Amino acid sequence: MDKQKLMRLIKEARGERSQREFAKLIGTSQATISDWEKGKYVPTLENAEILAQCLGIDLTEFVARAEGRTRSTSFEELLQAIDYADWPQLAQIQRAIAHRMENH
Repeated sequence: MDKQKLMRLIKEARGERSQREFAKLIGTSQATISDWEKGKYVPTLENAEILAQCLGIDLTEFVARAEGRTRSTSFEELLQAIDYADWPQLAQIQRAIAHRMENH
C-alpha cells in the first residue's frame, strides 16, 4: 500500500470536516485520525470500510486507490456511491452531470 496515497484518501474522506468532527462521525478519536493522516498508523479493516463508505466507494476500490491502482466503476457501484454521498459530494456529482450534458 502506498502510504502517501492512503494519507490523501483519508484526508479526502474527511473533506472539510475537522479531524475531531470526522472522528466523532466514524466512531474513533481525533488522535487516531491525525495518526492516519500523518502515516503513523493505518486504519483497521473495519475503519477502512467506513472510510470507503465516506468516499462513496467499496473497500476493493479503496484499497485499489491506496495502492495506486484504478478500476472502472459499474453503474450499480455508481448508484451505491450516490447513496453514501454527503451533500457536498452530491453537489459535485450534479455539477459533473450538468457539465457532461452541456458538452455532449
